Amino acid sequence: IEQPPATPPPAKRDRKVGLHFDVAGTFGPQVQMAGFSGALRFRPKEHLGIDLGSGYFAGNDYQGFDRTEIPVTANLLFFVNPQHKFQLYFLLGPGVSFGRVDTINEVRRMTHIGGQGGIGVEFRLAPAFALNADVRGVLRHRIDSDPRPEFFDGVRSTNTSGGAVLTFGGTFYF
Repeated sequence: IEQPPATPPPAKRDRKVGLHFDVAGTFGPQVQMAGFSGALRFRPKEHLGIDLGSGYFAGNDYQGFDRTEIPVTANLLFFVNPQHKFQLYFLLGPGVSFGRVDTINEVRRMTHIGGQGGIGVEFRLAPAFALNADVRGVLRHRIDSDPRPEFFDGVRSTNTSGGAVLTFGGTFYF
């Protein structure tokens, strides 16, 4: 008895592009900000991802003033075990940030350049969706034309700042 040929399994769809969204909080000396961000994520290679993103953060700065920030970033993501549902990654990349600080008698606008590096996890719940969480160390320097220092504690002043950002979100792959 001849059996009909087996139907081949459907071709696996290779999802290399995604939209990533997250909520985040910043941590640093006396800085309390929260926000959200989004990125276009490319996975050109199994172990490599590229995130091009932006976001919005609001809260209080080092001196207690109301502050908002709009970061623009370009990160490389290095996936250690891309064949698993639970994937570990490292990230590294440059960024620019546009800030607004509402002081007692003026509004200061600031521009920073810097970079970030960190570690995270991606949990693939389905081929088209993953949950993500990471922690990022950030170091940056103010580059706008205002000659006054950004941070002043009565003794020391600086235009360089650092801290950490903790993110949690999801990525929709298509």
